[in-house]
Amino acid sequence: VAFAMPSLGHEAGEVWLHQFGINPKAGHPLLGMTVFNWGAMNPKFSSQSSYELACAAAARYFVEFYSGRVILFPQVWGPLTSQDDRIPARRIITHLPDLAGLVNMVEEPLPAELLKSIYSWMDVFIGTRMHSNIFALSEGVPVIAIGYQQKTEGIARMVGVEKWVIDIQQVQGNELVEKLKELWIERQAWRARIQQVVPNLIKEANQAGKMVA
Repeated sequence: VAFAMPSLGHEAGEVWLHQFGINPKAGHPLLGMTVFNWGAMNPKFSSQSSYELACAAAARYFVEFYSGRVILFPQVWGPLTSQDDRIPARRIITHLPDLAGLVNMVEEPLPAELLKSIYSWMDVFIGTRMHSNIFALSEGVPVIAIGYQQKTEGIARMVGVEKWVIDIQQVQGNELVEKLKELWIERQAWRARIQQVVPNLIKEANQAGKMVA
């Protein structure tokens, strides 16, 4: 159903980005990112720090090698503290003090329809939150999906982008940076493929309401 949820439109995303201090038409590529405090949610996951360092490394690489800008979005902000995406995002920002203004995080929770509009301006996306990946994919944006449960790979298979799923246990060292390098090279081809597949998914998702009725 998240595929079919309407956005506020491409223009609304542009307006918000300008208000946030980013001109999406300035020639700097944009990387959107969502992170997740999986270590706080799952006591068996002991690699939260390594995961966050890998996300920070990917953000740094994107800025330094592509002259890009990175935005960390809070897809979820509660109700529990462990579910607040801003907490791990803040920790990631502390690893990048020299990139202030180039790597930014959004503190204010945003409506889902607006998030979808903003995501449409991203050149690539790295998402741990499954619905952030769905929103980005539904706008035709190539995604690296960090999976913490099997549902992430299931969604990726629906779109045919399972190649770009990486298990959260493997998001260590340079694994994420290498994945980002590869996607950046192939981004236009994958954007075209996603844009071809997603309309049919949206059409199928829109049947759910009719079936319930």
